[in-house]
Amino acid sequence: MKLGIELNSKAALAAFDKAPAVMNRALSRYLDRAAQEVAREARSAAPKVYSTLVQSIRVYQVGVLARLVAPSVNYARAVEEGTKPGYMPPTGPLMDWIKLRGGVRMARKGSKKRAGQETELRARAFGLARFIFAHGTKAHPFMAPTAAKMQSRVHQLLREGAAAGVQEVFG
Repeated sequence: MKLGIELNSKAALAAFDKAPAVMNRALSRYLDRAAQEVAREARSAAPKVYSTLVQSIRVYQVGVLARLVAPSVNYARAVEEGTKPGYMPPTGPLMDWIKLRGGVRMARKGSKKRAGQETELRARAFGLARFIFAHGTKAHPFMAPTAAKMQSRVHQLLREGAAAGVQEVFG
């Protein structure tokens, strides 16, 4: 979901005409703050099972007055939107997930017991991958609800930024 804001205040437009660098600086400061608040809210709304996903939510500057708040992991869309049956996920990340969830306790490297545990872990990961292939995954939206929830706060911060820029230009 995109949040686009149009600046149509006569005072702000006059300030942009008179001192665009000052207005860009003022708005950019408030835009950065708004983006950080959105990112913080998205991190708290993301499913906690996916800690790598939560940690990957970052703010990117994509233009002079444009910011992108998004997770950088490749499975974020699958978590947000879910998947349909027919998608076979890789077993490597599923093995990590099973270990984190306490599904298999691993012995020390090099021990005979470890080899059996790794075989069991691969079997469980493959079984989970087959289940996902057959049934898909349920959606766990976290970015779209965050954008909707934070829209008024972003607008408020940008209005404050425009007012600060106008104050700085016209004193």
